Amino acid sequence: MSKKNGDPKSEVDEYGLVVHKYTSTVLVVVPPSGYAETTLRYARSSLFNVHVGTRVVSSQDGAVLRGEHAIVERTRFEVTHSRAGRELLRERVLNDAVITKGSALARLIELEALVDGVLVSSYRSDGLLVATPTGSTAYNLSAGGPILMPGARVYVVTPICPHTLTQRPLVLPDDREILVRLRSPEDATLTLDGQVGATLKQGDEVRVVKARESARFVSTPPHDHFETLRTKLGWGSR
Repeated sequence: MSKKNGDPKSEVDEYGLVVHKYTSTVLVVVPPSGYAETTLRYARSSLFNVHVGTRVVSSQDGAVLRGEHAIVERTRFEVTHSRAGRELLRERVLNDAVITKGSALARLIELEALVDGVLVSSYRSDGLLVATPTGSTAYNLSAGGPILMPGARVYVVTPICPHTLTQRPLVLPDDREILVRLRSPEDATLTLDGQVGATLKQGDEVRVVKARESARFVSTPPHDHFETLRTKLGWGSR
């Protein structure tokens, strides 16, 4: 449901979810599994209480209706997959773009990463991921990457199990463009926010840039990010 400024001008995506051109002020999402991630990629309204699960309504919902809330913006990526100069896929991403080996065999893939057209390195690894601050506590964290503060204007490039142990995660300003090219003959898999996937062939390129529109969340202060980390990650527990 939404608090409307006018009639919605909407489109239906592949999930059957109307989110592309909503002109609402606040979009409250009550999703079954999978719908939340789609909403986060496409919605232009501010999002409140986006959960995958059964508990959606909180005791602070009334505060939002009274205007006692803040709008928090989170960086999104625009990711394109191209082959021989032809664009095959373009998606907006809230968390991460992950390239992993496509074979079930225990073989490394070779990737080449460039930032603003300048070569960073070639990677022989199980894969490579690019994560926003929001996505830094997901796959990036498991792969040994750093936790980024939600409002930081940066992103992180993290190799997954690299053969060269000195190849560490790289934190870059979010106004930079990163291009990842598959160099090995084995196929690889591109996964966006764990929802959209594509097969990469040798020579394929994945381009990641900051999206023009950020994701906007409705937050009911006070919100303590470190308390969230302590609770979710079990910091200080015995």
